Amino acid sequence: MRKYFIILLSLVLLSCFNQHPQAPEWDVDITIPLVKERYPVVNIVDTLDPSVGIRIGEDSIMQLYLKVDIDTFSIDESLRLGDIDTLVARSIGDVWIANMDTGNISVSAREIAESGAGIGIPDTPFVADFVPPFSYTTSFKSDTFDMIDSVCFSVVCFTVRILNQTGMSFDSVTFIPVSGLEVDPITYVQMPNNSARDTSLYLENAVVRGYIRTQLRFTVLDTLFEVPFSLDDSVSFSVILDSVRIGSGRVKIPSFTDSVDYVFKLPFVSDYSLKLDSVIFSRGGLYIDIDNGLPIGGRLTADIAELDTSFVLSIFPHAPSTGNMDLAGITYDNTSSPSESTLLTTRITVAVDSSDDFVDITADDGITVGIVLQMMDYSLIAGKILEPITHQIDYTLEIPVDYSDIGCIRLAESRLYVDVWSTIGFSSGAIGSITGRNSYSQSVSIPFSLSVDAGTPRLPPSHGEASCDLAPLLNILPEEITISGEVSLDEGSGILERGSYITGRVYNETPFRAAFTCDTIHFDTVEVKIEDEDVIDALSHIQSVALQVDVKNHFPFGFDCDFMVINPKGSDSLIKRLTIPPAPVDQNGIAIAPNITTVKIALDSLEFDILQNPPFSTFAVLYVPETDTITVHARDYLEFGGYCVAKVRVKE
Repeated sequence: MRKYFIILLSLVLLSCFNQHPQAPEWDVDITIPLVKERYPVVNIVDTLDPSVGIRIGEDSIMQLYLKVDIDTFSIDESLRLGDIDTLVARSIGDVWIANMDTGNISVSAREIAESGAGIGIPDTPFVADFVPPFSYTTSFKSDTFDMIDSVCFSVVCFTVRILNQTGMSFDSVTFIPVSGLEVDPITYVQMPNNSARDTSLYLENAVVRGYIRTQLRFTVLDTLFEVPFSLDDSVSFSVILDSVRIGSGRVKIPSFTDSVDYVFKLPFVSDYSLKLDSVIFSRGGLYIDIDNGLPIGGRLTADIAELDTSFVLSIFPHAPSTGNMDLAGITYDNTSSPSESTLLTTRITVAVDSSDDFVDITADDGITVGIVLQMMDYSLIAGKILEPITHQIDYTLEIPVDYSDIGCIRLAESRLYVDVWSTIGFSSGAIGSITGRNSYSQSVSIPFSLSVDAGTPRLPPSHGEASCDLAPLLNILPEEITISGEVSLDEGSGILERGSYITGRVYNETPFRAAFTCDTIHFDTVEVKIEDEDVIDALSHIQSVALQVDVKNHFPFGFDCDFMVINPKGSDSLIKRLTIPPAPVDQNGIAIAPNITTVKIALDSLEFDILQNPPFSTFAVLYVPETDTITVHARDYLEFGGYCVAKVRVKE
């Protein structure tokens, strides 16, 4: 028995020595990442021009926006007040002085009857049976002009007044200047009893002295019957110098008041057609300088009607005087002017004190008044715009958007708003258009217009707005948007306060609500490199391969997706179609959570042959289906995770 066991063991051992040893082997899973990308919608925020693009609204809804500020427009600097600097000269020769007279100089009826007719007149009233014809001349000498030493009047109204207060009627009474008055005799014909006559002569360069000598000649040609006489009866005369202009001489100047009107033009400069009704000055000064060449003093009053103000300044003999008035808060009233003129009607009134002594004077002696208005500015202007005042709007926006990836988007609605604010006290408005042009020479123009009520800087600005649908313009995918038009102040009456303005903006600020047409979106190619030699060697022993794609879709619409792997060394490619469902949405159509989709696809031997020859490229193509209008939220995104799990057999 033992013999058989040894033989069997020997055969077994021999058999073992004659066979080759078997190496161990096992299968290993190798994961090859292909793509890992996240495409959040917020990536397109702040990548465009700051005046146009997409941004996140306060409620995190994505917004399309376009904003252009209209330049602030003011006409303050177009309305200016200049200065006035003028001289007003008024000499004594220009002044009319009135009522220099001798007073009544008389001769009694008794003297005329006794000396002329030879009739005795008792001390008691009586009636003479008759008075025979006679001619009688009586002489007078009197210091009658107590304010005149000697003067030459350039112009004088010389009046002689005769008053017959007797019962006699004279055929003539003749006034005869003997000395002191260089005038011809004046005869009054037929002067009845108890009557008065006067004669006025306008003389030039008439010389009058301080005293005059005159005569009166009485003539009666026929007998007078039953003539009553009384001790109080007389014939008197007076010499009156009226409407006098002094040429030269030595006189006592009487007190007098002289006024003269001067009209100036307020230097109001406007770049526009504007009738000025009133101005309230914010600053400015009225300055008056007086050079008095008269040997007497007095007061000067300057009344400026349009400013409703008076300026009183004392005048000193042969001395200058100055004064000033602050115009701040003073109102210039031009409402009575029917045209665009801006006048200042100034009445200069000089009240001259009388002189106690005789003074030498010439016609050129007088007062020079300098009137200066300077440093004037306004706080408020009221008036009427005669022609509209316009300010042009002209802006061009370049749209830096590559439309190749968003050509499928069609906006359902996008509101354009135009706001204009005004603190100017005239009604205003804006009119214009917004025009878009694309690379295909297509253009869409959308008009707008609005009106704004008058405003004031002391209250919130008046506001006017207009809106229109901008979607037709945006849906042509414009490369350039032009905003053009004008802001205008309307014709009519109103108020302009310093610091008032018009400003505005043109803007679009609406939720990104869009509809999608069928289109294709290509994602960037990702090159996959495998540089580990052990992994490359292992890929030559692939037993099986599974493609896995993880997708998180937070958009409220789904896609079809072609996931591609391409070997650039050859023509081999791997294309797998995936369906990506939409994210769940709330009642407003806004995605509330991502839809997570995982797709695993086994590859056959021909397909995984591509993976055995790295490097290779991966990319995805999304097919956007036609959708109704959706709203995009800031948290929306699409996330891809693609990789291959390759099972390879490894031997030791």
